[in-house]
Amino acid sequence: MGENLTSMQKILFTQTVFAPSKAKTERNLNSVRSLKKYLDKYPYPLDIYFGGFASEEFRKYTFDTIQNLFPDANVSQFDKNFGKAYVINKITKMATDSNNYKYMFTADSDVLFDVTEPNVFNRMVECAEFTEKIKNKPFGLLGINLKEGNCNIIKLLRENVRKFTNSYGQEEEIIWNNYPGHIAGGGLFISMDAWKEVGGYRVLGVFGSTDAYLLIDMKNKGKTWQLAQNIYIIHPPEKDLQYQIWKRKFLNAGKILTEEELLKKVEEVEEFWKTHKD
Repeated sequence: MGENLTSMQKILFTQTVFAPSKAKTERNLNSVRSLKKYLDKYPYPLDIYFGGFASEEFRKYTFDTIQNLFPDANVSQFDKNFGKAYVINKITKMATDSNNYKYMFTADSDVLFDVTEPNVFNRMVECAEFTEKIKNKPFGLLGINLKEGNCNIIKLLRENVRKFTNSYGQEEEIIWNNYPGHIAGGGLFISMDAWKEVGGYRVLGVFGSTDAYLLIDMKNKGKTWQLAQNIYIIHPPEKDLQYQIWKRKFLNAGKILTEEELLKKVEEVEEFWKTHKD
């Protein structure tokens, strides 16, 4: 797909691998399968990078499945569960060390691409271009809406609303609040220049409010933030309530961890998954 295009004409697609248990493995692989199905119906030139952790029991199955679905993708196995921020920073740097991209899209490990939602990648490009015109500022990032487990707080984001008709004849609605926040990180479309300028994600731990601080960092560098209300992917609700409650204790106030501090958090997470059954 898009073999003759330059990297600047492609979108860098990054996604974490998270497979510490049987349920989480299938949740992750369902996401990857949905991307394959979506691109079969709506082809778009992506350079695809996966990276992350799978427990020993599920490692071969997880990474073999991903590579079989996307033989040309770069798939990186990490020996520990370092978390989304660390992994996305690493695989993005790996991609951009040898290629230049205008945009990247980063997806959480469990989101699903919906074949009833057409031309998502093309439309995100158009939305990014539209925001630069109306705001007269460099594009930073664009969140997209989520079906099912929607963590976007739409009511608070609608401080500013702008509409336009895209090249497919659909109405797009761009919304944002005046101070960055309330945009979920399930899927983010990001300016590569802006990403590099802010330094990527703050590594706050294995878990943390990394997406929230990315919005703040974009603002501090004079970049824009917004959400495309009419573009959707699916975010399946988390059914493992014990895990959901447990991981909240890792949220912090934006402090970037040292490598030693991160490894301590990694060890604590490893202990949890040794006994937890989802």
